[in-house]
Amino acid sequence: MTVKIDMDGPVALLTLRNPPNNHLGVGTISALADAFDAADADPAVRSILLRSEGRVFCAGADLVNANPVADPLPPGARSPFYMAAARLFGVQTPVVAAVQGAAVG
Repeated sequence: MTVKIDMDGPVALLTLRNPPNNHLGVGTISALADAFDAADADPAVRSILLRSEGRVFCAGADLVNANPVADPLPPGARSPFYMAAARLFGVQTPVVAAVQGAAVG
């Protein structure tokens, strides 16, 4: 599991769990968006705290492990990575990030 969800009263604690650098791939971005959706759907949740394990908050996209960002796409097609990432902008619940180390991309 690359994203852990814990509830602490009205706060949803979301933890990126891909140390040491917490690179983001399609699966991690989708799991994070799913967690945001779950928090939005819970009327008891009033805020989301986004944090990560390891010494780096997030070192950006995972371009090494066959990430679709680097794969050629046909004209007019949209990257699955960016489609998943766009879901993050739909969260209605306030999000606070506890950032340690680098935060890239």
